[in-house]
Amino acid sequence: MSFRFTEGKARVLANIDPAADLTLSGSLSRIFDVMVGKQTDAVSLDGDLTLFEDFRRVFKPAIEAQQLADQMRSAAELGVGTMRSAVEGVASEVTRRTAGTGNRAEIDQLKSSIEELTATVEALKKRLEETEER
Repeated sequence: MSFRFTEGKARVLANIDPAADLTLSGSLSRIFDVMVGKQTDAVSLDGDLTLFEDFRRVFKPAIEAQQLADQMRSAAELGVGTMRSAVEGVASEVTRRTAGTGNRAEIDQLKSSIEELTATVEALKKRLEETEER
């Protein structure tokens, strides 16, 4: 993919322009990192580097990297909270049924559900912590 700037307009081309004044090479995620100002060795820049700064100004992502990270963290925290609430609800139901004359198979199934939900909550918490460390 390439971008051509002519007469104040930018065009996106499906092919690579062999006469490009500036070439960015790397994975899409690494190029995005460079576009939001992060330094990475995984992207190579060949050509007129002043054009790169112009390109960054014109195509600056609408969402700043920190805002995106905050939104992702909030969504993950909401997911963890939801899962925790589900675990508490299932645990409450197990307690209620155990106190009564509940069916043993139902109780075992609910306990199994609690264990699965607890494991899911822990996995989500771990992923959230790993994301925050990055």
